[in-house]
Amino acid sequence: PLSAEGTEFFQRYPALHGFLLAQLREAAAELEDAEAATAAAGHGGRAAAAAAALANPHPGLYPVLIILSRLKASHIRDESSVHGQQEQQLRLPQQLEQVGEEVGEAPEAEAAAVVATAAATATASVATYMGSLTPVAFTPLVQRCATAAPYAVRRLAAQALGPLVAPQDAPALLQQLLASIP
Repeated sequence: PLSAEGTEFFQRYPALHGFLLAQLREAAAELEDAEAATAAAGHGGRAAAAAAALANPHPGLYPVLIILSRLKASHIRDESSVHGQQEQQLRLPQQLEQVGEEVGEAPEAEAAAVVATAAATATASVATYMGSLTPVAFTPLVQRCATAAPYAVRRLAAQALGPLVAPQDAPALLQQLLASIP
């Protein structure tokens, strides 16, 4: 079993962070697409195809979730980063408003470029806040997998979520998860 903290593991193997994140992102999207197709298909051939997609998820899903579940929780929390995130969240509406004005003034092709630039800037600022190799980046994707139809995926996602959350952040995450239960 792995015995490294998430931050330590990704500092040792930095290339794995991006690769695992991409695999998990792709797998979560495929699961959501298959579930949507199953719901929309009803009965018949399309429903069988969608059910088969759910039964055979992305080949990288289980290995990524297993790796994440075997990490130890990182106990280091940078309070200055938390303040930086709060400041970034306060500036976000202003940035979105500015992008909206720029898009409104630009022709259609230029508008797409402005939106893409804004998205890249926002992604870069989040990466700067969180650090490029943080295991926290996996949390939203693991949460998406935790709502998947296959029980095995939900179970592994639940096991993987524990090490990704700092002990100080656990109460807030639990409140969020409980609020999302129908």
